[in-house]
Amino acid sequence: FSTTFHIEKEYEGAIPIGKPISNSSAYIVDRYGNLLPIGIYGELYLGGDGVARGYLNQPELSGEKFIQSPFVSGEKLYKSGDIARWRRDGNIEFAGRADHQVKIRGFRIETEEIDQKLLSHPSIKEALVLAKENEQNEKYLCAYVTTDGVIDKLKLKEYLQESLPDYMVPAYIIEVKSFPLTTNGKVNRKSLPEPIPKDLIYGKFEAPRNETETKLAALWNEVLGTNKVGIEDNFFELGGDSLKLIKLLSRTKDIFGMDIELNKMYKNPNIVSMAKYILKKEYSRICDADKLQLLNKKQDRNLFAFPPVGGIGIVYSDLAKLIQNHSFYAFDFIEENKRIEQYVELILNTQAEGPYLLLGYSAGGNLAFEVAAELERNRKEVSDVILLDSYKVENKQSQSTYSDNLYKNIVEGAKKEPMFQEYLETEYFREKVIDKIKAYTRFLNSITHKHKIAANLHLIKAAGNKEKKDNDQFLLYNWEDFTERAVHYYNGFGEHGEMLSKGYLSGNTALITDILKKTEEHSLPYKGM
Repeated sequence: FSTTFHIEKEYEGAIPIGKPISNSSAYIVDRYGNLLPIGIYGELYLGGDGVARGYLNQPELSGEKFIQSPFVSGEKLYKSGDIARWRRDGNIEFAGRADHQVKIRGFRIETEEIDQKLLSHPSIKEALVLAKENEQNEKYLCAYVTTDGVIDKLKLKEYLQESLPDYMVPAYIIEVKSFPLTTNGKVNRKSLPEPIPKDLIYGKFEAPRNETETKLAALWNEVLGTNKVGIEDNFFELGGDSLKLIKLLSRTKDIFGMDIELNKMYKNPNIVSMAKYILKKEYSRICDADKLQLLNKKQDRNLFAFPPVGGIGIVYSDLAKLIQNHSFYAFDFIEENKRIEQYVELILNTQAEGPYLLLGYSAGGNLAFEVAAELERNRKEVSDVILLDSYKVENKQSQSTYSDNLYKNIVEGAKKEPMFQEYLETEYFREKVIDKIKAYTRFLNSITHKHKIAANLHLIKAAGNKEKKDNDQFLLYNWEDFTERAVHYYNGFGEHGEMLSKGYLSGNTALITDILKKTEEHSLPYKGM
């Protein structure tokens, strides 16, 4: 030994290791070998008559640990590998081993603390946690244990998570029969087996629940080289590192068109948190966006689309990408009063002169009709209005049933309305959508179509709504009394809430594309019922 301390009382906390003994010296230095002041932790170097010549038959290790003193000429120092600091009373306080300290994802930790937690488990006999490095020189933790019988590694990991922060929980747990020892009885760390993929501790697999999580899972598998990543799995525990994280965030930007800050992933490195962040950022962008959004490339002709009762124009995103020859402008529902006048102003600022083409899905058809009437009052020509499964609103009875049913279907039965399902899954955005639904419903309850416009109407009916003429449902589709021109009826694809979803979108897009081609003629013959 090189230092000594006389224990004269009961200590709380660490007991000092004392002062150098006679003919010995001690230095506490930083990583560059500079002396450190009182109270600052560094590595303990030892000198004096007790320093050995070196390690027997290990010249490389001897050269690393036994160095010439930069402080006293001719003196040899031993780099102890101990972390310590000087106390004001001249004693040295030991804090741990330098080779037991490691920095993981920016956090400096003591592996011995993890060892002790493992040893507190009733089934663990011996434990040793080591910091390993992957090919990109990124550190991760691997735990080696000997056990009494069989142990469930996932449960052991959960046991550690109860009291240790995420970055201190080993990614790998390897069970060994016994620890290999060196000739002086210490664990031979170099002889311990290297981790392999099967040693990685996966959590209970939870599959993606929506489109955003599904896309993220595919990206994670691509970047990590895995094939079945769960939404609760930890990116870093699956072999992720800073380089892979940068690649993941770059690919995320390619897919979702947005940047995610590095610190967001370090704090919540799983798909659930990442998806929530993406959705929240996207929904914030949607809700804070201008009331008119261009959803595809600018073209010579424009199509202005009004949202269904959910109130967000972004539901038209997939449809807009398939529309080739028209700029697809989508409105959000404007919650303020005089919304119709605001829509007209936005349209005129985008396209000064007619003819104008409008589209509305469900309640959006009613909104589009009212805007068309207002445009005509401003002596602007509206050539065509496309209605995607829109009921007319001509009396309070039909109008109340219409809006109440929509409110119930979307808010209380979101799973039956695929176009809004993903939006309503996120708490942050759910409240905003519901607020828009309530405002939209109030608007529908306040209007009755009283106008007769001079535009062709095109009604694309949802599947299942092809009833006979004497049926009440059919009467709600009868728009003939509201136009001086023609009403054209088309049998669309999918149930009411499915018309913009996968499997039905292409068929309905083909109908809309055909209508848009015909509108260029501005003279469609009347088609009867």
